Amino acid sequence: MVTAQFIKDTMRELDYRYWRVTDSAYNLIYEMFQPVSLEESLKRFDRFLKNASSSLYRVYIFPTNEKLKNGEPKGQAFQYELMMMDSVKQDNEPNVTIAPPAQQIGFNGIDAMGAVMTQGGMMGGVGLDRYLTEKDRIMELQLRIQQLEMDKKYLEEKLERREAELRREYEGQLSSEAKIQGIINNVLPTFMNGFAGANAPMTGVQTQTNHTMENTQKDSQQQRIIAAVNKLIKLDPEFASNIEKLAALRERNPATYETAVKMLNSM
Repeated sequence: MVTAQFIKDTMRELDYRYWRVTDSAYNLIYEMFQPVSLEESLKRFDRFLKNASSSLYRVYIFPTNEKLKNGEPKGQAFQYELMMMDSVKQDNEPNVTIAPPAQQIGFNGIDAMGAVMTQGGMMGGVGLDRYLTEKDRIMELQLRIQQLEMDKKYLEEKLERREAELRREYEGQLSSEAKIQGIINNVLPTFMNGFAGANAPMTGVQTQTNHTMENTQKDSQQQRIIAAVNKLIKLDPEFASNIEKLAALRERNPATYETAVKMLNSM
């Protein structure tokens, strides 16, 4: 949070003559994007400050008055928070002299009123200066609470948007995994049949040991196929379509498929 004078000094130093003011909830209050001189821009900013009510404002200053198609400023802005307060203090208050008790003329006299306002009386023993200072402090705290409530609401909305993005990403991952599993379920039997045909035993009698070794080999082959499928899905956006075509080729034209496999093995 800065003072209004700091913002004006920065505008002079950087020649940032275009600006926008919003409230603490980012609602537009006023903006100046007309091609005027720096002094005229500062004069308009002073006029805004003079007429602004007690509240928290967000001030943005820009190096250019160019805007995007959606109406938002194009240049990179400096952003400041500015707390405006209408002070209840009166400058140059006259000093009130308290007359000795013998000279006081009652509550209708100026001296008696001075005693009430400075020594306590109706103020509950609190001096006027202290009372006015505390009143300003209370107003500042109220504005600060308002700002924190607005910031809390903004952060909650931001968190909700982030949760929605993560939920969509998670659902997309589930959809992708289901797609991978569908491809594996459709393509893996074709691959395994091809491997089984190539490695078919010469006799119809198998021992338990042969079955165990065959199962181990199949498990190893399945793991290799799954790893390859996962890799190709990341590298080839059209992998699902391509692998389906390959499976269809194996069914319709086994000879061409075998030729393609031999070419791959020769590389």
